[in-house]
Amino acid sequence: MVVDLEHSELGLHHLPDLLRAAAATPAHALVRTSHLAAAEIARTLDAGAEGVIVPNVASAGEAAALVAAAHYPPAGRRG
Repeated sequence: MVVDLEHSELGLHHLPDLLRAAAATPAHALVRTSHLAAAEIARTLDAGAEGVIVPNVASAGEAAALVAAAHYPPAGRRG
């Protein structure tokens, strides 16, 4: 299941309820973020998403920033 924050009216405040509902099913919950932002990625994962889909990642540097935002040290910078 993908919760799309980029192309919908949904916001981060909707995620906890949606992801709790998904957890009660066999579905795997991914969230498409609205953009590449470390804070949004962290909040999405903290809400219970099993993974993120980040739109418009256009370079190796942006991909590295995405990975760092999604992982705790020493593999990343997530707090």
